[in-house]
Amino acid sequence: MGGSAISIIRLDFLKTIHHNNLIYQTRTCQTANSTPLTIIGHIKLEIKIKAVSTYVIAHVATNLITSILLGNDWINSNHVHLFGDQNQLTIPDQHGQLNIILYVEPTCINYPALLVHEITIPPYSQALVDITCKVNDANDLIFEPYEHHISKFIFIPHTLLNTNK
Repeated sequence: MGGSAISIIRLDFLKTIHHNNLIYQTRTCQTANSTPLTIIGHIKLEIKIKAVSTYVIAHVATNLITSILLGNDWINSNHVHLFGDQNQLTIPDQHGQLNIILYVEPTCINYPALLVHEITIPPYSQALVDITCKVNDANDLIFEPYEHHISKFIFIPHTLLNTNK
């Protein structure tokens, strides 16, 4: 099973919705692509999908790439079934009746990311590099390497980026 084991909400999104008290407990986790994820605490959230109310203890992060991530903790405890090939999920209501919810993939916009300065990175090392991109100012972009670079003996991870003008 893929995906996140835990449910996470981004702090700036949490500030825009009604919620109970945040329990502060700072720690750093590592994501699947080794990006550090800064957790500042956790909070009980009510998640409403159609007429079904569910609850989850979500970790609060300052640098999550999306507004909220419902993890396997929420999926399993609420008996949610995902059908990616059909773009739908099912969730039972309080009487056990299955609700079918359709979802759509977000639109994907690709922009080339070009190095500002040429760089040589020694083996088994990593580096932060400056790039140019058509996007002027945005948070939480994902860098995906071109497929022809992936086949070389270079590990190029999918990376979280923030851009500034």
